[in-house]
Amino acid sequence: MSVLVIGSLIVDNTIYVKSLPQPGETIFAKSSLISHGGKGANQALAVHLSGGEVNLMGCVGGDSVGEEYKRYLQRERRWFRLFDDKPHQPNRVSFYHS
Repeated sequence: MSVLVIGSLIVDNTIYVKSLPQPGETIFAKSSLISHGGKGANQALAVHLSGGEVNLMGCVGGDSVGEEYKRYLQRERRWFRLFDDKPHQPNRVSFYHS
């Protein structure tokens, strides 16, 4: 079975804090985690783990974040096929707090 997933590839930054800051307050993170995600990438991984052949249509930026994402895919997800590269666009990044 071959599946085409159309979706996003986003670098997720998770910041762990004791509490949310009050207006004007600066707080320090307990720890942080950078992971490679995006709904498209996550769905493609699910198809792969289910035994399907995966093609992903999504965009990866040409900035340092996007270049690292591409290296990650080449290093860790060799089964992955990426269809679109946006060399003059920044990669999408998201931030979460926990």
